[in-house]
Amino acid sequence: MFLIYETFRYLFSRKSLTFFVIASTFLLFSILGITILFTYQSFQYLNKVKKEIRIQAYLKQNLNSLDSIKILTILNSISGIEEIYYKSNRQAYEELINNYREYKDVFSSIDINELPNSYIIKPKIYWTKSLLLEEISKKIKMIDGIEDVYYGKEWIVSLEKISNAFILISIFVVIIIFLTFIFISSYAVKIAINDHKLAIEILKLSGISYFKIYFPFRLMGILYGLIPSILTFIFLNAFIFILKLFNFKLFPFPNAFLFLIVIFGVLVGFLSSENALRENS
Repeated sequence: MFLIYETFRYLFSRKSLTFFVIASTFLLFSILGITILFTYQSFQYLNKVKKEIRIQAYLKQNLNSLDSIKILTILNSISGIEEIYYKSNRQAYEELINNYREYKDVFSSIDINELPNSYIIKPKIYWTKSLLLEEISKKIKMIDGIEDVYYGKEWIVSLEKISNAFILISIFVVIIIFLTFIFISSYAVKIAINDHKLAIEILKLSGISYFKIYFPFRLMGILYGLIPSILTFIFLNAFIFILKLFNFKLFPFPNAFLFLIVIFGVLVGFLSSENALRENS
């Protein structure tokens, strides 16, 4: 209990410094939390899109039923395909009318027979990466009787680039925040050690163990990480709540991610105090 009391005494011996460390760390952790939140949202949106991906294999005109069955057999032999169903040109036309009712007059002039029949192919979730979809697409194009293949290649590649960019940004932010916090917190702990250097030397001469002498400084570093991370946890929950109030469509964000920020704060706080003690012991 005495050691905990000493920790808080050291903390409040320089109130302005303690406030600066906690406030700046809270800002850093909040930036980290928001970055992770939007990275998670982009990743979840990409996964949702991937579940809806369908490859459209357009058939050549005037194919007989035997040719269609032969194509279907070959399609079923291609790796990465989960489900296949046939869409006639009439179904395609009706779908076109239902999806774009405002252009109904324009579509009424289209001859249904000019529209191709097609096979709609659902790839397995693992195969929805752009490179693997391209591989499946090339195999389908090689089948005799297939006129063309479409799956929104450019759109999927763009989404993957955006998602990967968010991941890289998150990694960069984590590294920058980690190094910045270690520097700030270690500096604050070093100042506390220097302020009480005489008391520390007296305690050493009195035979007090190294652990007991420096435990308050270790706990100080941990608190420098713990307090801002708890504030960040509260802030991010409030931030998500406000976004939902303004009808932003968010995927449910696991509280485990928010608790990880608290664990991250404690961990880097401990490392910062150890860094300070190593340089001053």
